Amino acid sequence: MTDKLEFGKNEELLFKYHFDQIHNLHGYKLFNQKQPLKINVKWILEPINGEFKANLKHVKDSLTEAYDYDVHFNLFIVGINGNNYLNWKFDFDEVPDDDIIILNKKFAEIILFDELLSHIRKNILEKCGLNG
Repeated sequence: MTDKLEFGKNEELLFKYHFDQIHNLHGYKLFNQKQPLKINVKWILEPINGEFKANLKHVKDSLTEAYDYDVHFNLFIVGINGNNYLNWKFDFDEVPDDDIIILNKKFAEIILFDELLSHIRKNILEKCGLNG
């Protein structure tokens, strides 16, 4: 065991939030950290002038408006390009800080149509509480 603890971004935010909750005990200055919430955002995009542009500012603003938490999100984007379906995945600590990003087709995973339908069907069944 080492004398150092390694924290990821989510653990650090949780630590600060809980540390703020016991302010009277530790007596230190508050971090003013809202309770963190990590969610998944799924987004389907079509190209505009041949480019896949994702307006991350819109996503962040919508989440801030919808939740009274310090929201961080994993981002899953499916780009519809004719008969091809492209997939980009960003873990919450890899989501770019930029307001708008242009997604590069070279770094996308290609999804077969049947796989996409299976994924959508699975999500719908889970949301309805059905296993199928």
